[in-house]
Amino acid sequence: MKKLTTISSAIVASLLLIGCGGGDSSSSTASTGTGFYVDEAIQGVEYVCGSQSGLTDVTGKFIFEQNKNCTFKVGNVVLREVNASTLQNNITIFEDNTNTARFLQTLDRDGNATNGIEVSSSAKKLNLTTVPTDDAVLNDIQSDMKANDKDYRGRVVTTEETQAHLRQTRMNLHENNRPTQHDALSSSEQTKAYFGDKENNMIVVVDVENMKLIDSIATGHEKTYAAEVIKTRGMGHTANPKMYIDNRGSNAIDVLDSKTNTISKTIDLAFHPRSIDVEKETGLVAVSGSDKAMTAIIDSSTDTVIATVGENKVTAPTTSGHAYVSSGTLACGHPHWLNKDHFVLIDRQNRKIVTYKITKNSDNTWSTTKVNELITPSPVHNLIPPEIHGMHGRKRKQEKHGGHELYASTIFFATAEGAENVYPSVLKLEFTEEEGLKIVDELKIQKEGLSANIMGVHHLNFLKDQKTIYVGSDEGTLFVVDYTSTPMSIIKTVQAGKGAGHTDEMKHNNIAVVINHKDKFITVMNTLNHTKIADIQVSNIPDNEVGVVQTQSHPKYHFSKDGRYFYMFLTEEGELVKVDLVEKKVVQRLKIGGKLAMGSFVESNH
Repeated sequence: MKKLTTISSAIVASLLLIGCGGGDSSSSTASTGTGFYVDEAIQGVEYVCGSQSGLTDVTGKFIFEQNKNCTFKVGNVVLREVNASTLQNNITIFEDNTNTARFLQTLDRDGNATNGIEVSSSAKKLNLTTVPTDDAVLNDIQSDMKANDKDYRGRVVTTEETQAHLRQTRMNLHENNRPTQHDALSSSEQTKAYFGDKENNMIVVVDVENMKLIDSIATGHEKTYAAEVIKTRGMGHTANPKMYIDNRGSNAIDVLDSKTNTISKTIDLAFHPRSIDVEKETGLVAVSGSDKAMTAIIDSSTDTVIATVGENKVTAPTTSGHAYVSSGTLACGHPHWLNKDHFVLIDRQNRKIVTYKITKNSDNTWSTTKVNELITPSPVHNLIPPEIHGMHGRKRKQEKHGGHELYASTIFFATAEGAENVYPSVLKLEFTEEEGLKIVDELKIQKEGLSANIMGVHHLNFLKDQKTIYVGSDEGTLFVVDYTSTPMSIIKTVQAGKGAGHTDEMKHNNIAVVINHKDKFITVMNTLNHTKIADIQVSNIPDNEVGVVQTQSHPKYHFSKDGRYFYMFLTEEGELVKVDLVEKKVVQRLKIGGKLAMGSFVESNH
């Protein structure tokens, strides 16, 4: 029988026990500490924390050895691993992973997680090695628990119930000032934002957690748009001090040293740069043009241009896409590497994707070779690689090498933005080194009653389920696409806001934020059932500017460690806003000024 009904009462009772020398037989010493594992208190979970091990008690209490990691398990199922750097005395480990919390709530003996979760000892006999997510598996677990534990009265909890309970638990922890693993992380980490102010031609540097402007760095160029991190393989989570600054109104990339917040070099180009893509193995950087259909390749080790392809001709004013869509008057789409020596030039004016191969010669010079040109139904915005969407191409005849599958081709997806009398579309592409890119499937983004001439798509947002794409259209419709079906299909639509475009998905919870670039509000989505949770107002622009001006910035965006807060820049108003996703409102604004367009959030250890 459970005796403690709330997080606060469980914590207080456990602290009293510790103070009186009661509780766990392994009392805290100089080399150990006490923590609590909660979604409400979780009892009966096995933990191993260095030399300390046991079962969490009725308060969720566990004992850990200092400077050792912790693992929480039910039988052979690992629920959570916690790094030693996070553990401090009286830490609360909040089980905020929806799938894990749902599993634990289903195991709860009395089926009522609001008074705590008690996991029966018979649960460790379950024939499982991973956290179950399938309803059928959870139903089998419920049947097994009933058969093996006469006191089990639990049930299979729905995902919606789990998320509602997690939201309530998060609020209870906050109200009781209980530090969680996310607070411990935030105390040792700092997030800085580097964003381009295209009006004042500078990069602003912001301390995100403290909502404070740290620095502003003038470039001396025109339309300073974004600062993008140059990060190569092997760097792990270490922040790279080098960034490239895109100046969309000058023939220049500036090199920013973020350790000193100074510009160390300017790289001259034959065109105005739009954006970059880093090939992480080689360190080569592709830069596409905003005014000309050109791409340059930069060696980031020396910050020098080693190759340039495309036509040295201004095409931006006559681009054939919709002028009102974000990239409607830009010459190129975003650059992209197909592999370590193949890249693309996305020519928006001529509606084609050109694949090139770059080769280093014996004299250390570089040469490029055109592989093919692919005509597209409308101007293309960008490509999405396999590490995002999870699909593989055709297998080679020899099935495996060193235990890994070998593939003769690679799958990419592309955003075709739409044009006059042409609906936008999702393009599925296949790449081979010999033939370049070809279209293997196309899904038109259309809905009855919507004219192609009021639509326009500039980004595909692939969810972490590696099944679903959120596709926002300029007039405000969010299309939910199943890209794993053959052919691809639209499974539902949701009303978002004007300029619906980018989506940022939370890593551990099934929540995503849709950015409505020309509206006052963001749209928060439940990504499990693709329903709207809320529209949250972030901008205070006049109503007559909705659908006209760029209110909400382009990437990047940032979630707090605990998932409660969402940070984003407002372009037109020149602000950074902190959105409370629980209270569904803006709780803090930092007025910076200018027109803040695009940039990077960089997390670093103190």
